[in-house]
Amino acid sequence: MARRHLRDPCVGRRAGPPHPSGGLPERRARGRGGLAARGDHDRNRGHRQRPGRGDRARGADRGRRGPGAGPEPSGPGPHRPAPDGRPGRGPCSTGVLRRGHLGGPRGSLLPGGGHQAPRRDACPARGSRPVKIRHVINNLDTGGAERLVVDLTTALRDLGHDASIVTLGASTADSPPWLDAVARDLVTPLQLPLRDPRIRGRLGSAVLGADVVHAHLFPTLYWSAVTRHRAVHVYTEHSTKNRRRGRTALRAPERFAYRRHDRVVAISKGVGEVTRQYLADLGVRTPVQVIDNGIDLSRFRPASTAHETDARSADGRPLRLLVVGSLDERKDPLRAIRLVRGLSGVQLTLVGDGPLRAEVDQDLRDHAEEDRVRVLGIRSDIADLMAQSDALLVTSRHEGFGLAAAEAMACGLPVLAPRLDGLTDTVGLAGLLHTPGSDDEARRDITRLRDDPELRRRLAGAARAASAVFDIQTTAKAHETMYQSALGGTKP
Repeated sequence: MARRHLRDPCVGRRAGPPHPSGGLPERRARGRGGLAARGDHDRNRGHRQRPGRGDRARGADRGRRGPGAGPEPSGPGPHRPAPDGRPGRGPCSTGVLRRGHLGGPRGSLLPGGGHQAPRRDACPARGSRPVKIRHVINNLDTGGAERLVVDLTTALRDLGHDASIVTLGASTADSPPWLDAVARDLVTPLQLPLRDPRIRGRLGSAVLGADVVHAHLFPTLYWSAVTRHRAVHVYTEHSTKNRRRGRTALRAPERFAYRRHDRVVAISKGVGEVTRQYLADLGVRTPVQVIDNGIDLSRFRPASTAHETDARSADGRPLRLLVVGSLDERKDPLRAIRLVRGLSGVQLTLVGDGPLRAEVDQDLRDHAEEDRVRVLGIRSDIADLMAQSDALLVTSRHEGFGLAAAEAMACGLPVLAPRLDGLTDTVGLAGLLHTPGSDDEARRDITRLRDDPELRRRLAGAARAASAVFDIQTTAKAHETMYQSALGGTKP
């Protein structure tokens, strides 16, 4: 006997059956067979199976209830009843998803091997359905890509989707200080060296049943390609440069990896232009879509109106510069120290850690500058440190977007930075840009900012105004639209 069908209050149609792995309901596309949304089904299976006795009964029941009704629900989960038959408290009510629903490996940071359920009051956009998304990244060491993955995952869950994170690497930074308890419960760490062949099998288990596998950084790009599931695979390009490009020996694996992904997301216009040219050179036709990075504007905002009214040079206080980023060659922290050396009335604070930490500390000792240059390591209070600073100093050799710059702008800080693809689009008129590698121009801009309170106030106002477009909610909705487009097989 056919059981009652429950209507999905978020999508406006009856809930479909879960995949055996715990995936979300799927719908057959009209036309040439296939799936409107690709989950753990054979995307190339165009024939229709003959309905069984139970299927005919359910089909008759759907005919009585009108077209568009999906099959009956089965088992607890999003938009399905609890085991006792009672509906949830909210329109998207669901309990904590355990390991059986996620198909994830042991070692998840949530007891029971699962993840937190999406917010009870969250519903996907009308006409869409909840999407099961697995973001995959090397680790959660401090960096713009890592912070974006965490913030984007949280924002997608606020939209009602089942989003979580899989980290490949064995790193103590899988629980960095900036990662709060809520976000930490969304992480499944594989705890393996990044070149360990066991990653392929364990990653396959961790993303089993996902609608979308979204990879970030290298070598996650390659691991995502070789563990290809019957899901939509997306890769985000976070930088305008990498060491793989231009190496003839890597053209074949690069071509293979990018072709195995259905979409490539570029985090800025500059990254998008470079990536399209690179893929065209490889002969890869994977669509490239630009979706600007986003930040949590509820966390990054001016603490007060001090940036508008405080003439710091008038009361004798030094100009307080802040550098946020990994202490590595790409961020070039030694250049930041060199730029302020010998400048009176300037203090520098570096936030971050990395392979150049020992060299930075030694340089400060050699030049006796430990009293005016501080190195704080990895911190969780970045927003507070920005609120206590006067400007952000960027010394990167290349950038894809400049997430720290966007966060600083939201806090009302002018940005001193080199004129780089990607970073220039982010900063715009909210800072002072200099020729890459020109220490003389950079020191001149620092001096101007130190001596001109009116310039600081004007740039601070421009920074706050420009940062409004970098809301993580806007970024999440753009990703939601991209996922639904890719699942439906349409071009961006």
